[in-house]
Amino acid sequence: MNSDDFLQHTRESAVNGQREQQLGGENYRFNMGQVPIQIEAKQNTTNKYLTLFNNMEQGFCIIEVLFDDAGTAIDYRFLETNPVFEKQTGLQNAIGKTIKELEPGQEEHWFQIYGDVVKTGKSVHFENEASNLIGGVWYEVFAVPIDKPEKKQVAVFFNDITERKKAEDRHAFLIKLNEALRQIGDAVQVQAVAADLLGEHLKANQSHYGEVVGDYVYINHSYGDGLPAMTGKFRHQDFGECMVDGYCAGKVQVSYDTTTDPVISGAERAVLALANKGAYIAVPLVKKGEWVAILAVHNIKPRRWKQSEIDLVQEVAERTWEAVERAKAEELLTRELEDTKKLQQFSNRVIEENNIEAL
Repeated sequence: MNSDDFLQHTRESAVNGQREQQLGGENYRFNMGQVPIQIEAKQNTTNKYLTLFNNMEQGFCIIEVLFDDAGTAIDYRFLETNPVFEKQTGLQNAIGKTIKELEPGQEEHWFQIYGDVVKTGKSVHFENEASNLIGGVWYEVFAVPIDKPEKKQVAVFFNDITERKKAEDRHAFLIKLNEALRQIGDAVQVQAVAADLLGEHLKANQSHYGEVVGDYVYINHSYGDGLPAMTGKFRHQDFGECMVDGYCAGKVQVSYDTTTDPVISGAERAVLALANKGAYIAVPLVKKGEWVAILAVHNIKPRRWKQSEIDLVQEVAERTWEAVERAKAEELLTRELEDTKKLQQFSNRVIEENNIEAL
């Protein structure tokens, strides 16, 4: 059975059950003694494809694309789904409902793509994001027009490829970060570029890298989008005793909602509220048992940070630290070379003066 036969059979048999048999009349010209055999064969085929339909790893649905009077695709209704559909979309009891009823924020590009499939009668294979489904999902999709064109129906096979896209996105960002930091020889500029790139990438409201010297944290630059820059000299106690204890122990501090986080004390909560910070990730850098630096990302509103985002901040913190130390070492070496050059020039001058006096 080819793919078209499969889609047709899936539609007529796998979901709705055995197709109603219309025996007799002009449509059937066979010996009635063969009817039980024919029905049994049909049932066996139905069972086979029903099993495949219910156990396939791909999500699957059949949709009816809805158009406005101008012929623009504006929505689509779910006619059939398989068990994986709900797992990969988070949409429950979808059959008979439109995507806008289930998720009003569904992006327009989905309507356009499926509308084009109906209009052209051609299959399409693509990757795209549904940012409002279960926190944002990337799909690889194969959409096939089925049935008569006037029915405007499309069979959609899809896979959740979010983890793959995240890995690709992370890899691309880290390459960009490395290239940017590699070209910088100034330690303060390294901190600034790292904070800016991370803040933009995570679409955070604030990001900064601070160095710990004694009882103070020095922040030379802060990325800000919706929050003012947080720069200057801050006492340890400004961050709260509980948080500082965690930083000194090298513990990553993550808050999804500072207004309800049970770990945050009342005093700390008041400070965070005053600073308009609803969520944060703070990664301390501890070297040889000492807290030496911190990389933090803040959000105005509560935010359910993903583990991949937390991991990325940790990775950026380590890479920034290494780049800062490299820049400092290069700066020190440059100063030493300059001092050596000056010393050599002074020595040459003394020798020349002595030679002149000897003459």
